[in-house]
Amino acid sequence: MRKKLLAFLGTTVLTLACSVTAFAGGGDKIKSISGPIDTSEVVENGQTDANGNAQFDPAYSEENPYLGLDTSNGITVEFDIENIEQVKILSGIISFYNDGYTQLLYFTSGSYLGANTGDGYFDANMSNYALVKDWLGGNGGHVQIVILPKQFAVYLDGVKCYDQTVLDDKSTGSQENYDGDYSSVLKWLSSTCTKVGIGGGTWWRAIGFDELNATVSNVDFYLGDNVGISASGSNSSSDDSAATGTSEKSDEKKKSAFSPIVIIGFVVAIVIIVVIVIFGTVLKNKSKVAPLDDDDNN
Repeated sequence: MRKKLLAFLGTTVLTLACSVTAFAGGGDKIKSISGPIDTSEVVENGQTDANGNAQFDPAYSEENPYLGLDTSNGITVEFDIENIEQVKILSGIISFYNDGYTQLLYFTSGSYLGANTGDGYFDANMSNYALVKDWLGGNGGHVQIVILPKQFAVYLDGVKCYDQTVLDDKSTGSQENYDGDYSSVLKWLSSTCTKVGIGGGTWWRAIGFDELNATVSNVDFYLGDNVGISASGSNSSSDDSAATGTSEKSDEKKKSAFSPIVIIGFVVAIVIIVVIVIFGTVLKNKSKVAPLDDDDNN
């Protein structure tokens, strides 16, 4: 009986720990591309742009992993990027697009997140085709892009770079028709978008101008929010950290590892473990009490 009870309490601890982890970031991974992908190896596709420049297709492409799935609760895309030869506001790192590149969702080496899915557009961290903030620099890092029905956010190494609020200021972004509702972008991803590309795939694909020239690896696609962008304020962006560079980003990354959700999870687990130890000790001591002899019963 005692062993069964201890086993039950142990299972409860594991269940609580898993629940806390899921709450902190519980996206459902549907696809991974391990790489590494050398995005400098692009191939001319036989087309030219309005200026007569030869165009290229992405260095790597395949069928859109979200096609046919329920994306109504949002999506998360994560990847590692390094060895960025030159930061270019328009050079695509990852892009979702349909045949003919007429509808797009993309993120560039200029840390620019853009969407134009047929019913509107938004340009985040870009103004008049100019770089707003260079979050990646030449070092790159681990990028997380979360798009939910009512918000989106971009993270670098666990630190939030920006969210949908940058669209409210023309100096940091712009939009048309979305106005805080990105559910149509999510629907487009699951119904109309046919391809995902790495190292290209934006509107700008001119050879000699728009190549990414970087290494991309560990690309993961999730359904839902795999970051927990509304669960904790510890991942908020900071103008000061943006201005001072990677050292303060590293400090912020260390802080974000101890978010309230994680701390609460550890506290709950420790309390339950203490209860198990105390309860087990009591049962053990009781089992050591000698039974009464027959002479004591008389």
